[in-house]
Amino acid sequence: METFFADVFLPLSLPKAYTYRVPQELNGKLERGQRVLVQFGKQKLYTGIVEKVHTVAPQNYEAKYVYECVDTTPVVLDSQFRLWKWIADYYMCNIGDVYNAAFPSSLRVSSETVVTLNETVDYNAVDLSPKEDMVIEALHARDRMTLNELSKLLNVKNAYPQMRKMIKRGMIVPLEEVKDRYTPLMKSYVEFTEHYIEEGPLQEAFDTLGSAPKQLNALMKLVEMSHWGTPQLQPVGKVALQKAAGATSSQIKSLESKGIIRIFELEEGRLPDYKSTRNNTKLSPVQETALQSVKKGFEQEKPVLLHGVTGSGKTEIYIELIKSVIEEGGQTLYLLPEIALTTQIVSRLEKHFGNQIAVYHSKFNANERAEVWQELLTNPEIKVILGARSAVFLPFHDLRLIIVDEEHESSYKQYDPAPRYNGRDVAVVLSLLHQSKVILGSATPSVESYYNCKTSKYALVELFERHKNAVMPEFSVVNMKEAYRRKEMKGHISESLFEAVEEALKKEEQSILFQNRRGYSPFTQCKTCGWTPECTNCDVKLTYHKYLNLLKCHYCGHSSALPKVCPACGSHEVDLLSFGTEKIEDDAQILFPDAEIKRMDLETTRGKKAVQQIITAFEDKEIDVLVGTQMISKGLDFKDVSVAGIISADQMLNFQDFRADERAFQLMTQVAGRTGRGDKKGKVFIQTFQPDHPIINFVKNNDYKSFYALQVEDRQSFMYPPYCKLIRLTLQHKKKPDVKEAADFLARNLRKKFGRRILGPEFPHIARVRNTYRMNILIKLEHALHLGKNKKIINDILISFSQTKPHNRVRVYADVDPY
Repeated sequence: METFFADVFLPLSLPKAYTYRVPQELNGKLERGQRVLVQFGKQKLYTGIVEKVHTVAPQNYEAKYVYECVDTTPVVLDSQFRLWKWIADYYMCNIGDVYNAAFPSSLRVSSETVVTLNETVDYNAVDLSPKEDMVIEALHARDRMTLNELSKLLNVKNAYPQMRKMIKRGMIVPLEEVKDRYTPLMKSYVEFTEHYIEEGPLQEAFDTLGSAPKQLNALMKLVEMSHWGTPQLQPVGKVALQKAAGATSSQIKSLESKGIIRIFELEEGRLPDYKSTRNNTKLSPVQETALQSVKKGFEQEKPVLLHGVTGSGKTEIYIELIKSVIEEGGQTLYLLPEIALTTQIVSRLEKHFGNQIAVYHSKFNANERAEVWQELLTNPEIKVILGARSAVFLPFHDLRLIIVDEEHESSYKQYDPAPRYNGRDVAVVLSLLHQSKVILGSATPSVESYYNCKTSKYALVELFERHKNAVMPEFSVVNMKEAYRRKEMKGHISESLFEAVEEALKKEEQSILFQNRRGYSPFTQCKTCGWTPECTNCDVKLTYHKYLNLLKCHYCGHSSALPKVCPACGSHEVDLLSFGTEKIEDDAQILFPDAEIKRMDLETTRGKKAVQQIITAFEDKEIDVLVGTQMISKGLDFKDVSVAGIISADQMLNFQDFRADERAFQLMTQVAGRTGRGDKKGKVFIQTFQPDHPIINFVKNNDYKSFYALQVEDRQSFMYPPYCKLIRLTLQHKKKPDVKEAADFLARNLRKKFGRRILGPEFPHIARVRNTYRMNILIKLEHALHLGKNKKIINDILISFSQTKPHNRVRVYADVDPY
């Protein structure tokens, strides 16, 4: 009989598939894309994905057997394999990294180390320490225990050292126990037992419960909710019955013990049920013209960039495109940069497409993500998939259209861990794999996307009129130097901004205050000696958070109390300098005491539904003034916002990065775009010490084309994207001299091949994070060079570097397009 082998991708940072032998009982049953349980290393079992089944044995190692096949049909499709390989190749990472990022963790069965007694040992004859005695006694009672359970038993953080000693002495035996991470959601239901479906027995039950009024009430409520006595008799959710009857769980169980009812469990999906209201929208003539232009762009088989000003109604155009795709029986992937945006977009799409929608993003837990994945594999009725960047990895059967909304957003870029991909760029490649259309939308397109239009790589459609005749906001630039000199500042809010917010409150309109830095005070200093509190693990100043009354590091989470006395000189003059969103919220509450003020930043949106709650409250006008970071700038649509205040434009303009001006322009334009979306004209106040800065003038005049012209001129002069490709190599080590020496060595080797295209090495602005030092080497490759060949040269140099002592202790990773 012929012997078969399977190449299997593992959820480990490995550069290629590992080959396993197929046991005879699985011959002819294994398919590409199925999950298999395989051993890698001495004992550990992992969930691998079969890439290929063949008859060629591996040359350099003896193939282990496939332990088990988990699926009867593939869970990863051919198009997904091709995308994974492209990502691994383009972003210079391992295929195992892509598998880890792409595939839901709860669909990966894994093994867990457990220990059990050694049956050959006579424990009465062995001299045991008190801890060993506790372990043996516990194993006699429970047969096997995990390391976590043993750690709790021994009251230690990690029981592994103790277990290793006992394993070495042969007292206990380690085993690998297979564990399924996916747990279906089970819901308890209540129904009448067969005897009590009849009227006579039920009346007897009522009579016997006279002395138990709570149980009697619960039973009467069950009669009502279950439609007892009708053909529509049905089970009732146990929790719903308890709430309706005001009963406890034990009272319901008492009814079960009397044989009147039966409690049972059913598996229930975690995904919400969306309902359509068949909402038909009519496009304006300008939108209709733009829609036809988009379709013409599709006919050219090019990605289309829809450049529409804020509030121009791009979403309505997307909806019309989705309708056309659904009529043809196809699927649409709708990508958003932020989870915050999904709340509003889902409610708008739900009106049109109801339960044809599926949502996928990182706020979902592992089981919810697994259910979306399985739903897409099995339910052909799902036609619209809405999600953040990770949604590009989902299984699509008939993908016809990809929408990348707010395509300029840096949130589409994954920075850590690998793969360090850009969701927008991967979406364009995904469209090629599926031969589908792709549209990128933005009021402030990225320089790269607009450049692609200018070089005819993309088709450009422009939409410069706001929807429903709404007018563009009116801008006021506040010269902060003059405002402070004239004593016109109220905390960090200028007098003109204060008056505008006050006027909006009188008209029952809403305002947004934007400060792109969280916390209360990002900088604390002793006025006497200049001491500032710094993180013990990172090279950063600690930020003061008033609601916690703590100094916190935003990189590693380290925190400490705010000192009342300077630890360096003993002075009592320790001041809080600069300001973040907490401080602005504080100022606003003092200035507008009768207004409802809320904050929207990382601290206030940690909960699963926190973002949705804040957005819904603002939509329902329960909030008058919303203070926030860039979260509030990203495509949100509020009809009653008439004032937007950019508290400190300079913090964005003075950032050391070749894209600082671009990001400042985008952020300020997007914040301004939240105003005046209804029938009220918006007012935008930009507070700055640089009122004549060209970027502020471009924002004020809504002049994207002049902004773009200045950007490409600078980038061409200094050779930055879109005129070249950037690859950043980052080296990491606990010791600063070691990382410096290794980076110098690697840069010398790279210069032998690439010469002046190598910049660095240099320490980044924050050189140490979590007690690990970092150095960067930047590689600039002009477009005339073959990218694939040069990446191979870089990879070869990195492999040689990893094998050179002592530098092999230094970790190196690549980031392609690191912006």
